[in-house]
Amino acid sequence: MSVLESRFYLTITIATACLWMGCASDRPRTADVNRAIRLMELCPQWNHIEPGDDRKAQMDLFECLDKLNEFDSPTLRCAIKQFLLSHENIDGWSKLFIVNRYVCDVPEWVPLAQGSSFSGFMGFPIEDGRVGLLWPLGKSASGRIVLIGHTAGYLGPSFLAVDEFDAFLKSYGRRAKDGIGRVTQKRVSHRIVHCLLTRAGKGR
Repeated sequence: MSVLESRFYLTITIATACLWMGCASDRPRTADVNRAIRLMELCPQWNHIEPGDDRKAQMDLFECLDKLNEFDSPTLRCAIKQFLLSHENIDGWSKLFIVNRYVCDVPEWVPLAQGSSFSGFMGFPIEDGRVGLLWPLGKSASGRIVLIGHTAGYLGPSFLAVDEFDAFLKSYGRRAKDGIGRVTQKRVSHRIVHCLLTRAGKGR
């Protein structure tokens, strides 16, 4: 075997080992993907939260969304894809629907022609030739992201959550992690997320 052939096979061996061990830069770590999926499962259903009546549920929702926003895009995409496989129903779709709008920097309003066509959720606000693409989220006067939608119907085929995530990521990029999208100005409470995870573990 020539020196050139030896180097070629060595390169292939190293690359294969990296993929197997999960050290390739574009491959999400399984532990991170599983953690993101678990957080998606723990997120309260936004369409089950009564307007103004359950602030704790809203805070828990945004705590989970904040935490999910800390994952990189490949990890989130993989988590969304895997979550969808075991949650092929409206409750599962509604969680990914709001996750996509939170982790991507989706604008509050876009022209009607730029509205999302990846799901059959009904309830998008429409006015003056624009559609509220961020719905069920909106922005307060101070720029914070808040929950404005509380009920939703669904009409049509299954939600293409991964396709929507890809489209939002390409068009709008990721949302900043500087506190713009939170119920309060406080930083993410790792203690609250830990408590959520602990409660879920005890309930299994």
